[in-house]
Parts: sequence; structure tokens; C-alpha cells
Amino acid sequence: RVADSLLPYQKAAAFINLVRASVPISTPLWLCPVAGSAKPQLLAPHGHHRGLMMNVGVYGRVFDNEGYKHLRLLEYATSEAGGRKQLHALNLYTPDEFWGRALGPWHVTQPAESVYWKLRKAAGAEGVFRPLFDKISTQEPASGKDASAPPVMIRAPLPGATLEPLAGEPRVFHT
Repeated sequence: RVADSLLPYQKAAAFINLVRASVPISTPLWLCPVAGSAKPQLLAPHGHHRGLMMNVGVYGRVFDNEGYKHLRLLEYATSEAGGRKQLHALNLYTPDEFWGRALGPWHVTQPAESVYWKLRKAAGAEGVFRPLFDKISTQEPASGKDASAPPVMIRAPLPGATLEPLAGEPRVFHT
């Protein structure tokens, strides 16, 4: 997948036109209307906007081996349109962009870093779970590598954690 973005409904058509004009894929776009949140939600992709939103999923492999270049364009365009990317999609944000410290559109749409760290501390997550940015960030490939190839994910284990596979049957959790 190249990108998965939630945008204010009024900005979705321009974003879709940008995708179709700039990203060489042949797969259809995923379009799904989503209700915004009446109450702000720090990390929810729809939690910063009260009105109707449109989820635009751009999936598939790009034909020009410039997937990372297209992703950066879509990250900027998503933020510029007042939207947020889904964190399960590839993310090339710098830490400053992700936390809204960078110049540009990110300071309006991204979560407040200070609030995140306070919530993390209150929930007892320090030393238990990796910080959010570390879990979702992706590094661009070194020059000369296929830019449409799967990314190298940043996955630093917690201190004391092992990379041994878990024994036994896979567990399924229901909510």
C-alpha cells in the first residue's frame, strides 16, 4: 500500500485528483466515508475533525519505482488538506513532522507530543511499549535500491526483550 489517508470530505476530490495525476498505479482507490469525532482524540486519524471525512486508500505497487517519492507527496498533501494518515500504512514522517513541530501543514493536524508523553506516563507504558513514532516509522531505502520494494521497518526491541518466536498456537483476541 502506498498511503491510507483520512481527509475532510470537502478536500477529498482534490486529493483524489492529485493521486490520479501523480501516482502511477492501476489499482482502484479505496473510498470510504467516515464520521468525524465530536470529541478530540489524540491519535485517531479522524479525531481532530468534527465533520464528515473520506478515507482514501492508495494501494498497489507503483510502476516507476518511485514509491517513496509518491508517498512523501501524499503525506504532505494529506496534512495540507487537513487530514491524517492511518498509522498502519507506510509512514516516512520525520519526528518533527509526525509531532507537528516542522514548518508546513503538520503543526495543525498532527497529535500534540507533550500530551502523548503525559498519557504514556499515566498509563504506565514507559519501558513496556515502544514509543508510537518508533513503531510506525519507516526508513527510505539507500540510494540505488528499488524504491518500490518493501520498506525497512524500524523495530528496536525494548531493553531485555528477545526476538525469539513465541511457542504454541497463535492467540486470537476479541474485543
